[in-house]
Amino acid sequence: MSQLSSIYLHFRVSIEGKGTLILIDDRIGSKHYADIIPGSVITRLDSADLAFDAGDLTVGVEVKKTLDAVNCLFSGRLADHQIPLMKASYDVVYLVIEGVYRPCPQSGVLQVLKLFNENEKGIQAGRWSDATSGRQRLLFSSFESWLNTLAVQGGILVRNTSSVAGTAALVLSMQSWWQKSEHRSYHVMDETLPETVLSRPTMLRRIVALLPRVGWSRSAILAKRFQSVAELTEASPEAFLIENEIAMPTAIKIWEALHGKNS
Repeated sequence: MSQLSSIYLHFRVSIEGKGTLILIDDRIGSKHYADIIPGSVITRLDSADLAFDAGDLTVGVEVKKTLDAVNCLFSGRLADHQIPLMKASYDVVYLVIEGVYRPCPQSGVLQVLKLFNENEKGIQAGRWSDATSGRQRLLFSSFESWLNTLAVQGGILVRNTSSVAGTAALVLSMQSWWQKSEHRSYHVMDETLPETVLSRPTMLRRIVALLPRVGWSRSAILAKRFQSVAELTEASPEAFLIENEIAMPTAIKIWEALHGKNS
């Protein structure tokens, strides 16, 4: 049982009749979202700042302030530690960069907008400052290239918000989207993407997803039934049955495909 599943089991009384909860890590940097996300639950998550269940999938959301993300770029902590842990814990992983940033018009250096307090008319003012990690500055293009690498090679869904409130609204919107199965019917696996140490799914799941009439969503169910590709090939047709989704005729086609008995 995954960590998220065990937490949901623990909160089963709270969940009953209330739909899917958004779980929020109880540490500084995450727990303030509970004040503006209705019905959320503060708990300890091994990875991610926020997480929720989407039926057959689990979704983890890591939030980084722009300057925190810059520090992670230089230290390697996000790519080397946090993302692999999240990929091992959740089926879908989001990275949200929280804050307004731009390239300096003169130098191209990454800059962040630091807001001041609102004035009496409710208007916020701010100023642009170079984003630094210690004494190191970073080009906007380098920052965006790093985010693109995480997305393309790491399989991370990267989003950007301008504020804490924007992040909360985004997470609520994502949770609503993931609850609607028709939105997820476009699940495909792009075989042109390179495999990296950050990449998930496993080879076993990739193989299962390519079997006749299985696809991405059903592969999550079937892949959990086998420990290896060898075990997959030795399975009987009955092992591929999924109630209300894969019946025996399709299970036989899957078995035949594994044994080279159909096209």
